[in-house]
This record gives sequence, C-alpha cells and structure tokens, in this order.
Amino acid sequence: MTQWLRPANKRRVVAEDHPSLAPLEELGEGDEEEEASSLRTPTCPEDAKKKHQRMLRNRQSAATSRERKRKYIQDLEDRVDELTEVVRTLQEENTVMRLLDLRHEECATLSFLDSIAI
Repeated sequence: MTQWLRPANKRRVVAEDHPSLAPLEELGEGDEEEEASSLRTPTCPEDAKKKHQRMLRNRQSAATSRERKRKYIQDLEDRVDELTEVVRTLQEENTVMRLLDLRHEECATLSFLDSIAI
C-alpha cells in the first residue's frame, strides 16, 4: 500500500483545529438528522397547508404555461402554413410572368428581324 508523504514543513491537521474534523461522538449524533428532517417537513398543520397550496398554485401555473406554449406553437405552425401558401402562389405568378416576358421578347425580336428584312 502506498503511503502519502507530507512535506516536513506541513503540519498535520487535527480535530482541535476545526469542528468538522471532530469525531461524531463529540458532536452529538442524531441532532443533525433531527434538525435536517425538521427543515424538510412542515412541523405544523399551517405550514403543511401553505406548502400544499403553494404546490397547487405551482401546478396550475405550470399547466397554464404549457397551454400558453401549446397555443403559441400552434399559432406559429398556422403562420408557417399561411406563408408557405403565399410563397407558392408568388412562385407560380413569377413563373407565369417570366413566361409572358420571354414571349414578349421573342415577339419583339421577331418584329425587329422582320423590320430589318424589308
């Protein structure tokens, strides 16, 4: 087994230096557990009632938030569908306009060529 060596100038820390290093017997076992449990659970019916009411309010708030988010996402999806349809319509119009413009250019070219040939 490997032994960790301490430099000669480092002093060993002992229980008297810090209370957290003291043995549990000196601290009094069980006291901390009782204190911690009293912090976690309400000690009187009023505290339990308040905690329950807070929990219900929190649940209601979470449900309201989820519903608001669901509506927001649905509105965004509806808007996407609407704008997708607008884009499709504009693309069709653009295609028709380009075709008409090409025909117009062909007609103009043909009439120009006819005027030169005369």
